[in-house]
Amino acid sequence: MEFPMKGVEHKYIVTEVGNRVHCVVAGAGPPVLLLHGFPEFWYSFRYQIPALAAAGFRVIVPDTRGAGESEIVEASDKYMWNDIIGDTVAVLKGLNVTEKVLVVGHDWGAMFAGQLSRIRPDLVRAVVYLGFIPFTWRAQLTLVEDMRLVFGDEVYIHVFQVSLPLSHLLLQEKTSSLMLAFLSRWSDDPQLRIPKVSSDKEEALPDWITSADLQFYADTFDKTGFTPSLNVYRNFKRSTELNAPFIDTILEHPSLLIKATRDTGHQNVSNSQLCLDPEEILAANKPLFPNLQKVVVIDANHFMHQEKHEEVNKAIIEFLISCPPS
Repeated sequence: MEFPMKGVEHKYIVTEVGNRVHCVVAGAGPPVLLLHGFPEFWYSFRYQIPALAAAGFRVIVPDTRGAGESEIVEASDKYMWNDIIGDTVAVLKGLNVTEKVLVVGHDWGAMFAGQLSRIRPDLVRAVVYLGFIPFTWRAQLTLVEDMRLVFGDEVYIHVFQVSLPLSHLLLQEKTSSLMLAFLSRWSDDPQLRIPKVSSDKEEALPDWITSADLQFYADTFDKTGFTPSLNVYRNFKRSTELNAPFIDTILEHPSLLIKATRDTGHQNVSNSQLCLDPEEILAANKPLFPNLQKVVVIDANHFMHQEKHEEVNKAIIEFLISCPPS
């Protein structure tokens, strides 16, 4: 496959358990690790990679196992949080990263950023959470059930737990149309259902998605399918149970939270995520995130780092430059 972004390197790291992880690397300087969410892969950070590289950072963007160009692991139970963290640590080791990394995570990437901070604090210098602060262990344990109670039986995270009906639903749609629906309309649905493809064959693209972007998303997911990424969701509860030793771990790293006003899911699941007032968010999260230094609220949907990339980039870069050296 021909990659659309120039000026980056594509690396392939083989982990100690034998699976191959793809990552994009750009720039030179202090290492910044970008962790994507769903339905995404490295390209979702296309606006952040050149900006961070130009600001003097070495940018590292791995594809989660089974996503993008990373190898698909066939066993569905091998998509646990700690499997993903293991792949991430292998990437850092394979790239000879010897200093602590600045981590930026979006969607489940924010959760993985928090998990990396919990179990490998020696590797992390600071964290930027895009969308939400990682849930507490107890909230994560019942997350699927809680979201079903709040949003109903069609909420995406509940539907994602069922294999065959979901596969049929996704396969019957044109991938490019499905990706456009996810990226542009998903988080605006008050019931957070899997988005329906527009019946308008000439649906206008938002100004932050080009036709080439959309085609690259479609070509990539046509190759990998959605199942590997969905397996991450299907292992949420089991991953939480296995991480019981980290209940209420205090995350000491300096951190920044960037929230979006139209990110419906992360405003209604728990009281700690509901508020959009920066001072209230800081106060509510102080017990477990004592070094949460700032909260930035942006008028955007769930994919804020694409829709409002200039604002997000500015906030990220200002925070990362302000972080004390490792």
